[in-house]
Amino acid sequence: MSAPSHPWFRADQAPFPRPERPPAGKRLVVLAAHPDDDVLGCGGTLAAAALANASTFAAVLYLTDGEKGKPDPDLGEEEIRARRREEARRALVVLGATRHEWAGFPDTQLEAGSAEVEAVRRFLAAHRPDVLLVPGPFDPHPDHRATAHAAALALAKTNPLPAAIWLYEVQPCFPVDAIVRIDDTIEIKERALAAHESQNDDGRLVRAGLGMAASRALYAPAGWGAAEGFRTCSPAVFTTYCAAAGWKIG
Repeated sequence: MSAPSHPWFRADQAPFPRPERPPAGKRLVVLAAHPDDDVLGCGGTLAAAALANASTFAAVLYLTDGEKGKPDPDLGEEEIRARRREEARRALVVLGATRHEWAGFPDTQLEAGSAEVEAVRRFLAAHRPDVLLVPGPFDPHPDHRATAHAAALALAKTNPLPAAIWLYEVQPCFPVDAIVRIDDTIEIKERALAAHESQNDDGRLVRAGLGMAASRALYAPAGWGAAEGFRTCSPAVFTTYCAAAGWKIG
């Protein structure tokens, strides 16, 4: 059977993802729609990069405060925002980073509008990433897709461009071409996930993150116990993925 013609499914794509190391000596910048997306998708990789060289983990931009994420009925929206921001701060400390910013756009209503694109553009200009980590354009969650769309539009206005884009999974939903072994940082990832207490009813967020890491290690080299999966590409190829999603870029 031939491979689909869609660029997301390259004809030359290897049947199994290649083992990849966390980018060494590179400035890593993360875009996340919600607090906890970064830990779920790439927390182990970020922790490994921070352990290797703290300066490589540059910053995270949270586009929303995640105020719609399982809100406590006894708390007002502003209290929920404050709680989720504090949880994200604690989680980043666990991962070995503190630099982060909040764009403050409405949760569940994120768009790739001019304000969102400008917020991403300014953030990229301030931190000048070598590697940009962002959700995939075909993620099921509309806020995650909007984050990818805003990133693509902001990159069209960015110079210099990052050397690479690493698309991370918030849930298993797309073919990856690279996996990073996180056996040495899986406990750090677990503690960072646990820091998001409002999202951890009966440990559900921790279970989801650890389960995804175990799943990505299934087709890894022998001996791997945990991994994170990525789709890696250049900014130009990322643009083709976004265009294939039906978005006008540039």
